[in-house]
Amino acid sequence: MKTYYSIFLVLCFSFIQAKQEYFFSDDLIDVVIPCHKKDVRTLSMVIEGVKRNIKYRRLIIVSAEPFIEDEHVEWIDECIFPFSKSDIAYEIFLDTHKAQEFINHEKSRIGWIYQQFLKLFAPLVIPKISNNVLIVDADTIFLKPVSFQNEKFEPFFNPRTEYHPPYFEFMNRLIPGLKRVMSNKSGISHHMLFQKSVIDSLMNKIESIHHIEPWKAICHCIDKTKVYGSALSEYELYFNYVFSTSNQPKLRNLNSINVSFSNFVFLDEENYDYASCHTWMGKKVQLADAYSIVFVHLGDVLPSYLVEATHQARLFNPKADIFVIAESKALNKSLDTRFFEDNIQFMATEKLKKTNQHKQFIQFSTLDTAGREGFWRKCTERFFLVHELMQVYQLKDVFHLEYDNMLYVNLSELLDVFHTYPNSAVVFDNDDRCIPGFVYFAHEHALNKMTQFIASHARTGLNDMQIIARYKKTYGIKEIGNLPIIMPAYLEGHVLMSHAGHKTNFSQDYIMNFSSFLSIFDGAAIGQFLGGIDPKNGVSKPGFINESCLFNPSLIKFTWEVDDCDRRVPYASYGNSISRINNLHIHSKNLQKFTS
Repeated sequence: MKTYYSIFLVLCFSFIQAKQEYFFSDDLIDVVIPCHKKDVRTLSMVIEGVKRNIKYRRLIIVSAEPFIEDEHVEWIDECIFPFSKSDIAYEIFLDTHKAQEFINHEKSRIGWIYQQFLKLFAPLVIPKISNNVLIVDADTIFLKPVSFQNEKFEPFFNPRTEYHPPYFEFMNRLIPGLKRVMSNKSGISHHMLFQKSVIDSLMNKIESIHHIEPWKAICHCIDKTKVYGSALSEYELYFNYVFSTSNQPKLRNLNSINVSFSNFVFLDEENYDYASCHTWMGKKVQLADAYSIVFVHLGDVLPSYLVEATHQARLFNPKADIFVIAESKALNKSLDTRFFEDNIQFMATEKLKKTNQHKQFIQFSTLDTAGREGFWRKCTERFFLVHELMQVYQLKDVFHLEYDNMLYVNLSELLDVFHTYPNSAVVFDNDDRCIPGFVYFAHEHALNKMTQFIASHARTGLNDMQIIARYKKTYGIKEIGNLPIIMPAYLEGHVLMSHAGHKTNFSQDYIMNFSSFLSIFDGAAIGQFLGGIDPKNGVSKPGFINESCLFNPSLIKFTWEVDDCDRRVPYASYGNSISRINNLHIHSKNLQKFTS
């Protein structure tokens, strides 16, 4: 038996090594885009990119339902294919119960696997399809004219460098002897020209080996232990098969980039032939433990130190979605490359649909629009923009930071504590003043209620610090709770009273949830004491005592410790009590000095 199997492997390997001449047709290309409802926001841009940059005959969307009305676009119902998601799942497991369990699992990748089958079999299933079928992912946008065949109609391939071993393990099970053709080249380029003669050869080969329908054979060769990850690649299969069997395919390099949907609008399109706006780089639906960090800037130019704040946030929160909301005129200027390296998602204010309360605020606010370029008005208006972003992406567990704040904690580790706040939480440094440099919103409805309150009080001329304090006095801590700004040990030795004479009858509010956080949050007092004040407000040097804060930072010892990931983290100690400081409000704007 071993001898026969060895002969079988040798024959398979010999077949792959024997180069053949494919017949490549001069048919004009048909473009096929498999699509799911999650792809709708990029689909129109993908279609427009094809229309502008590719010479084609038919433009076909394959999906369960039509998602776009365009007389130049055809819709093909995926039900014409000889398999469904359920069929594929069954053939992978050959067990009805396990197949259904896989389909229903929250981490199931059946949709991702299914779309690969749609691509592979489109040239065989779609009626009157061209012999040259360009498959384009529903998130891949062509930015420049691109050709896919030479004068002999031989195909061009755009190689990448990705390497994922399970793809090649799968290939070798499907066609013994089929392996990675080029050690430093990958076929995963988010588009590929499938030619009928190659597809026919590939499917015939699969059927001759497995003696069943090719799509079933492919299912049977998928590793069941890896179906919740990336178990196969249609692009790697086709790419390595055609290069293994023929000398006709050609390599060429296109400039491309993977980018989040929000950042796509800010790309310099002259630098790229195409861009892929992957779902995993953007925000569609949050998982149960997902959270977002949001910065807002209103003005013509992004401040240079914003990149320090976003980079610091990313350093401690590698899996969080981090957004920057800003005006297009600021975003259209050259952006620091670190924003893209840290996968910071940008949202232009002009792309956010104004809520009724936002329009009301704009119409009736009496906050100054001239002094300091309308600083106080912009500080208050930002909450409407955060609310509108939350509506667009259906965000929950949102942390809004002012961009002169440095973050020193992975917020996912504190989510359980934040969930004890039913609506929102913020730093107050006395009973009449909020310092909204770090704000938590549990859900969109919490911010909706706050922005309605701000809009209804627009004529009062109260700034953001004052109006949020009034909001708390109106609705209480169940609507907006305090974040701890000092350790309980401090209260044992001192009465809470500011240099300017502010007092409180609610001392416990300022250590709220300290026993759960085991850390504190900085409004401004600590950052000003360590780094000084904004130079626009006077001479900036360390040692400044905030006149309104209820505690005196000079009575506290501040140190820096290095954590297990070799990051500097600030700590505050009083007596025998020591606690991490989760953020520092670097009022002096010298954020670089306080990086980890």
